[in-house]
Amino acid sequence: MNEEIRGPHTHLEEATIAGLQAAMTSGELTAYRLAQMYIERISALDRQGPGIKSILEINPEALEIARTLDDPEYLTAHDECRRLSRQEGIDAVMDQHQLDALVMPTSSPPWLIDLVNGDPPLGGSAQPAALAGYPAINVPAGYIFDLPVGITFMGRAFSEPTLIKLAYAFEQGTKARRPPPTVPAHYTRH
Repeated sequence: MNEEIRGPHTHLEEATIAGLQAAMTSGELTAYRLAQMYIERISALDRQGPGIKSILEINPEALEIARTLDDPEYLTAHDECRRLSRQEGIDAVMDQHQLDALVMPTSSPPWLIDLVNGDPPLGGSAQPAALAGYPAINVPAGYIFDLPVGITFMGRAFSEPTLIKLAYAFEQGTKARRPPPTVPAHYTRH
């Protein structure tokens, strides 16, 4: 690719997530500036790049959203959330009980769709891992009233190999997954 088609901020081509995170942690880079560089790069490439038929849309609120990620109040809340969900949450429970993983139902049993009121807000098990930025994997666990239910395996940072082994062993041991029917029996008219 020749230089005039490469656009500005070519250093972003080789950037890694870890490198960007380190630059943001040190204060060398802000979320706002990173978003700005990518928008400038995308715009330049869109104007100068090879002629391809595509639609390019950038969220018009991208810079404002990025600015909120640099707000000291947000950063304080983010750090507290990570501390509570990691060191004082998942890590603390796993250390205290010497666990390889936390295991829980993926969500409540499924329900028929309520076309008038919508789905009930019953929650699920993804929130702790999502808040901590930790891995979780869910697999089929069985059926309740012929509707599928899942089981979630959650772990600490970088525990993906262990979680995959546990989930695979569970799948092989239970053989709970079965292909869905074309039309569930309770939806057919008599």
